[in-house]
Amino acid sequence: MRVIESDICNKWNTFNISGRKVRIKKIRHGQEWRKKIIGFIHIMGDIHIIQCDIQLQAQLLLNRIIEEKETKTKIIKGKEWKDEKWLGILNNYFLADLDNFLLAINTLKMRHGFTKIFWVNSNGNVAEIFSNSTG
Repeated sequence: MRVIESDICNKWNTFNISGRKVRIKKIRHGQEWRKKIIGFIHIMGDIHIIQCDIQLQAQLLLNRIIEEKETKTKIIKGKEWKDEKWLGILNNYFLADLDNFLLAINTLKMRHGFTKIFWVNSNGNVAEIFSNSTG
């Protein structure tokens, strides 16, 4: 699917995505400093509307991954791990980008033992989104 942002303005546009007609409309929310994407997808012919707050989903995903990995790596070789511990997160949530995860990590309230956290997109690009290294 390729949608060029300039194709979407303040009017409804119809696109054919995987053989289904979808209507898309860009709505500004007035906060240029924070990219917040809320998607309302209405598939013509269906009565279901999907609402998705992409920033919230990125934050929930990041929280879940860090919590799961922290639990799995807290004890290593029978001892609580106190040294460097890095986490790489493969972004398989295609609606969220690096900016979404940077905002999510900066609002993270959970304590964890990772000294570095990296975000990896589907093209293999890597970005450090968290560092707590002492060296």
